[in-house]
Amino acid sequence: MYHFFVDPSAIGEGKVKIIGADLNHMKNVLRMKPGEEIIISDGFGHEYSCNVSELTEDSVRAEILE
Repeated sequence: MYHFFVDPSAIGEGKVKIIGADLNHMKNVLRMKPGEEIIISDGFGHEYSCNVSELTEDSVRAEILE
C-alpha cells in the first residue's frame, strides 16, 4: 500500500484532496485507479487509511476509511 503526505488543510470531512507532485506521481508513474487503497499522513502524526475515489486533471480525491 502506498503512503502519501499531505498538508492538513487537504483533509476534510471524510475526504482527502491530493494535488501537486503527488498527483502526477499517482496518475502517471503509479497509474493508480479508483478503488485502490492508500495511506495518508498529515505531518502531525495522524494517518488515514483511504480509498482512491476519483482522479482528475487537477487532483486525486480519496475517501477516508479509518
